[in-house]
Amino acid sequence: MQAHGEAAIRRTAALACALVVLGLSGCSVEWLEQAEAVPAVPVEPAAWVAEPCELFSASDLETIFGTVVSFGRNGISRIDDPAIEADSRHCRWSADALDASLQIASAPDFDSGELACVAPADPRALEVDLGTRAWWSELTVAESTLGRLRVCTDGSLIDITVVGNADAASAGSPTELASTLRAQAEMMAGATLLRIDP
Repeated sequence: MQAHGEAAIRRTAALACALVVLGLSGCSVEWLEQAEAVPAVPVEPAAWVAEPCELFSASDLETIFGTVVSFGRNGISRIDDPAIEADSRHCRWSADALDASLQIASAPDFDSGELACVAPADPRALEVDLGTRAWWSELTVAESTLGRLRVCTDGSLIDITVVGNADAASAGSPTELASTLRAQAEMMAGATLLRIDP
């Protein structure tokens, strides 16, 4: 199990560096050291999931989003998808040109008592290679882009939403902003999976 966890950590670290090469995200020695320091089997994973803000340090968030992010706020919220009847534990962060949220739900959070993994309602959602199944969808209105990444595992459903403003972020075109937001969401998802589902 520990070897499996270490391999997963190294894959996430490699992803982080690959994103740097593509110019989509930041990667530092400190981030790699933090990723490798994540225990293969967390002592209390349920406690971390109950307070998702605790999954990431301030330096983790700055590495993921490339900017200083406000202190997160834990809470309970409904999954924003008509096809899913479930509550989630969530954390929300914000910065000058960015808003981000992480929602985590497991079987007891679903009205049926059973975990349901379904694609987002957006018919343009693209399947991506994370967890057991995952999808990315995005919507651009004026200068703002909203991206949502849904990742399913055997034990949890993770929704990450990121909203960016191209003008405020100096991110270039809406297409470039969407690519950046997707890279940030995927990095957050990979790190989340390491912490709650090693």
